[in-house]
Amino acid sequence: MKKLVITVLVLALILFGGLFVAAKMAPIDRIKAEAVTQVKNHTGRDLAFADAAISFWPSIGVKLKDVTFSNADWSPEKTMASLQNIDVELAVMPLLKKQIEIKRFVLDTPVIYLEKAADGRMNWDFNKGDKAAEKTDSKSSGGMPQDLGVKLGAFEIKKGKLTYVDRQKDQTTVLDEVDVKIDMPDLSSPVKLDGAVTYKGKRVNLALGLEKPLDLGGGKSSPGSLSVKSDVVNAGITGTFATTGAMLSNGDISAEISSLSQLAAWLGDGKAEKTPFEKVSFKSKASVANETLKLDGAALNLDEIAAKGDVSLGYGGDKPSITARLSINKLNLDRFMGGTDATAKATPAKGGTSDEWDATPIDFSGLKAVNADVVLDTEGFSLKGVDVGPSKLTAKLDDGNLNASSSEATLFGGKFSSNVTVNAAPTTPSLAFQFKMNDVEAKPVLTTFADFSKLSGKVDANIDVTASGNNQK
Repeated sequence: MKKLVITVLVLALILFGGLFVAAKMAPIDRIKAEAVTQVKNHTGRDLAFADAAISFWPSIGVKLKDVTFSNADWSPEKTMASLQNIDVELAVMPLLKKQIEIKRFVLDTPVIYLEKAADGRMNWDFNKGDKAAEKTDSKSSGGMPQDLGVKLGAFEIKKGKLTYVDRQKDQTTVLDEVDVKIDMPDLSSPVKLDGAVTYKGKRVNLALGLEKPLDLGGGKSSPGSLSVKSDVVNAGITGTFATTGAMLSNGDISAEISSLSQLAAWLGDGKAEKTPFEKVSFKSKASVANETLKLDGAALNLDEIAAKGDVSLGYGGDKPSITARLSINKLNLDRFMGGTDATAKATPAKGGTSDEWDATPIDFSGLKAVNADVVLDTEGFSLKGVDVGPSKLTAKLDDGNLNASSSEATLFGGKFSSNVTVNAAPTTPSLAFQFKMNDVEAKPVLTTFADFSKLSGKVDANIDVTASGNNQK
């Protein structure tokens, strides 16, 4: 952000210099040439424009049409920025007091291309091309005299397009129909931004506030807020922000997702696939440091599931990593069983009967998408219509290997505990189930889970089953 602000100030200085050129009754072509020269000296890039209109009183006004700004010589793209129009207006009287007061700065239909090369070079880094900065002494900073005051009025971007290419990650992000208004009285004042962009076909409204924007751009921290709204997500963050180290501290974060499957499709490859939950909302204290998001005292709602506790999300590795310690209301475990509805009859195989196992492949890919360490203190859960009393559920998922267990809980007058292991890492997944029952009424258990109703009475049982394959059969 600091370099972008400096670039804006360079343009302001170009206009300031143009005033003196115009005062000497220089022809317009000479003014154009002076502007091009100043940009070249400060950035090492080429500025070109088709036409220019200049006014001198009561403000200095400059309008440039069909503007282009060249890219870094190492980039395959020749142009870093192009615009249909630039409209800049400066107040005259403050110039006599070494004050630049930009009353209006409007960019019409800008097309901006930002690129990070495979070796880490960035095309918005102008240091190597800043000849003026190389000649400044210790009393100057980036070619700007330290005693030069700057006040900023209305900043506006209309119908813009921003493309960011990261060659290191082989990622390209495109924002279309960018409309932005910025309120920033001067460089040391708070900044407010209101805008909207179109990303992958969806309109997103943005609001940003920073109390110390230059501190943030200079590697320090600043209190601020950010909100993002679209038809599938409404999120907001407040706290103290930084670009390195503790990127968020003393934060409060909230979000509401109306459709998790639609959000995943929008941010992913566009394919809407079934997700375990649809509606998601949460509020929490938050911090971000060392590529880890921590939510303390979180209140999380996933459809009818309500959970409270602490959550940590690491995003710096090959896949996300989740650690959670939560208390949660009663769970319906059928939704996590995968494949077909756990209460439904299996579809008969060709030539078989309805009692045969289903041969439909089970999709275990979700187990490979994230690592997790979760402990849930539950109010109980239900499975195939059977209610189980309160217990502690633990689940550890590491590179496709899931180990989930439940502590001892009440079941049909007795006690019940279980452990489930699914290893989806190899080509052929393997599964293991262990169940322990003490003083449990046998008939309702066997009827529900084994479709067997000829045994009754109290039972103790230890069941240990292993299997491999990618479908029930």
